[in-house]
Amino acid sequence: MLDENTKKLKAIDVKLNRLRAQKNMLDMREKNVSKQLRMKRTRTLIQVGGLLSVAGLLDRFSINLGEDLQMDMQQHDKAATLLGVFVSLLEQLPHEFTDTEIETLKNKGIRAMKMHEAKNILR
Repeated sequence: MLDENTKKLKAIDVKLNRLRAQKNMLDMREKNVSKQLRMKRTRTLIQVGGLLSVAGLLDRFSINLGEDLQMDMQQHDKAATLLGVFVSLLEQLPHEFTDTEIETLKNKGIRAMKMHEAKNILR
């Protein structure tokens, strides 16, 4: 009887160890997916920041690259002002754009990118 119970306990222990290993693998996959999502999000935010720079908004509000916009109160005020501009702009935008409006905005963006590239080539 004791020998039979010991065998059952060992079998349960083996199953438990397998389940723990599976859980660890799933945890690692979840962390990897989360890391990938964070990296994608970070890349997008960096690219959006680059677009703000190309548009001249950083210069307009005297925001210099490398400044800490969260911890330094003077820089924080600049960031709050820039955010206020975005909020005001968003309030003025239509809820939907026509295809013509999208094309016009896209072409303005392309021209701005080309001008920015040209400035960088001349430097």
